[in-house]
Amino acid sequence: MTHHKAILLLGSNKFNKKANLQLAAEELNQHQILILQTGNITETEAEGFASNENFLNQIVEVSTHLSPVQLLYTVKNIEYRMGREYPKPKSGEKYTDRIIDIDILYYDNLHIECAFLNIPHPQIQERKFVGKLLKNYYSTL
Repeated sequence: MTHHKAILLLGSNKFNKKANLQLAAEELNQHQILILQTGNITETEAEGFASNENFLNQIVEVSTHLSPVQLLYTVKNIEYRMGREYPKPKSGEKYTDRIIDIDILYYDNLHIECAFLNIPHPQIQERKFVGKLLKNYYSTL
């Protein structure tokens, strides 16, 4: 069975944010997604919408035999089971508060562009904090 490496970004800005990140990591391990390394948990301000709550974010490097689409399906299923909702953002905003968000930033050296999955993740360029988290993660290895 071939194993692939992926870099995920975990984020939470609702309820017990640190516990949400820990639960998401445990869920990944239970679904054929082995955590190899984790970055530091970092507090960031919300981007793309106004919120009274800052986010806790963490870079997670994983190994999996799941395909990119299977990995996407699995992380979205984990989000759903943890209580992630997708309410309509306010006018002029792109996002809303969320209990957990799991993004696939990289998957091996693949480049994928389709209607439901883009790898590398577009937020790497669009959101400054993602680039900073990645830079900090790779500098600690």
